[in-house]
Amino acid sequence: MIELHGLDAGGYTRASKDIAVGTDLEGMSVEGQADDITEAADELGVNLVEIYDDNNLPGSKFATKERKDWGRLLADIKSGRIKVLIVWELSRGSRKYSEWGTFLDLIEEYDVPVHCITHERTYNPRNHKDMEILQLEGVKSHTESNMISARVRRGHAKARKKGRPHGTPRFGWQRIYDEKSGKMVSQVPHPGERPYVEEAFAFVLGGGSMVEGARDWAERNALSGDDSRYVPLTRGGKRWTYEVYRSMLLSPVHMGKFVDPKTGEMMSGNWEGFISEDVWWRVNNIIRAGQKPVGSRPAGAKYLMTFIARCDWCKCYMASGGKRGVPMLVCSGRGDDRAIQSTAKHLSIRMDWVDKAVKRALVKRLRDRDFIKALAARDTEGAREARAEAARLRAELDAMFEDVKARRGPITAAQYGEIAAAWEPDIEALLKKSTQGLDAGSALALELLRMAEEAGVEGDELDELLLEAVEDMPLGGQRALVKLFVPDVRIGRAKRRGGKGLDPDRIIIG
Repeated sequence: MIELHGLDAGGYTRASKDIAVGTDLEGMSVEGQADDITEAADELGVNLVEIYDDNNLPGSKFATKERKDWGRLLADIKSGRIKVLIVWELSRGSRKYSEWGTFLDLIEEYDVPVHCITHERTYNPRNHKDMEILQLEGVKSHTESNMISARVRRGHAKARKKGRPHGTPRFGWQRIYDEKSGKMVSQVPHPGERPYVEEAFAFVLGGGSMVEGARDWAERNALSGDDSRYVPLTRGGKRWTYEVYRSMLLSPVHMGKFVDPKTGEMMSGNWEGFISEDVWWRVNNIIRAGQKPVGSRPAGAKYLMTFIARCDWCKCYMASGGKRGVPMLVCSGRGDDRAIQSTAKHLSIRMDWVDKAVKRALVKRLRDRDFIKALAARDTEGAREARAEAARLRAELDAMFEDVKARRGPITAAQYGEIAAAWEPDIEALLKKSTQGLDAGSALALELLRMAEEAGVEGDELDELLLEAVEDMPLGGQRALVKLFVPDVRIGRAKRRGGKGLDPDRIIIG
């Protein structure tokens, strides 16, 4: 018989998804567990100093979210604050072998009994039979975790076959659940988010840049909710980025479909979409068929200077690396043909140092009038006329829609798509003609300089304007400009090993 009277106790509650309140399973809820723990503490005669609560957090080995109160509980056991632990059932602790093993070692070392309410008994960590039971409970919990995972996978597969949605709802959508069973009833458009999705589709159909659209939404995130221009944050509670904006538009959920992750096949869902299939496919083709803004990220490129900058020691390209979480450029040992030339990593340098120096050099070269004249010479009269005509057609289209909105109110993406379809082939052909004779970097450079001329600034103001424009540009556009204007960037060795701070002489710009 273990004597517990007067000892300081802690209780631990956890539920993977606390939806049991108000149902026949209310006792399994975190609130129900806490009530039972309080009653058990009174019966045992212990002093309940704290209930550690990890609500809506799984204990599964597949869990990714940290259970902060579980960590606090272990720390308090180690410090001697908690002399007895009360749990509703043992699986509330952890379903991971490693975590459960650490827990058992801890209670054995600090002699902390564990009272399990559903077992109606207290386990003594100094009793080998009790510890054997606790070890077996850990194995059972781990096995149950695997079984739950298998059931979830089968459930998702069945849901896909029946056309039911699964996973986190996309922006623009919400799920309706049965209050008692917690089962999903339907998926319907989110009334507060749907208009923004329709706006984004209309914007892209009208020839709007994806980068501009994402940037506009990010700026409107910061407005007050009372402002008519306000755009809600992403489902993750963050401002919109190009990647998330693009992903939202490419999701077939908006036309009532989904992609089977195993087969890649487009399947019909059991919900009604609010974007027509015709409009969705138009936008999908615009995004995927090379009509996205010049300078979008090329496949594989994640950093500005990877496989552009070279090691000054061996002339091989610099690749990405990491040192204590800081992105680094590292000698890759690969030459022009990308064949392995050396396994040696001769040197490394912080990426942000190189990026900053290269962008400053880029801005200075963008102001080189002779170089720009050479670029402009490749810009044919036909290409300039095509750009002007495309701009005129877009302005005409925008003016027409502004007139329609003034007369009839807001326009849906479907309505926009039907009317804009008459202009699309002409605008697309003109845009293709407008870049003939120019590579991506040249086209971007001329566009930047036209913007600078319109701003009417010179000297340092012009430098800052160009630098800001380059910073706002997608990664692929920045790389295209660097390859054109700053193609020879080499990184030299540090003067001494372990030196802190940047030695500017290491960055050699030819």
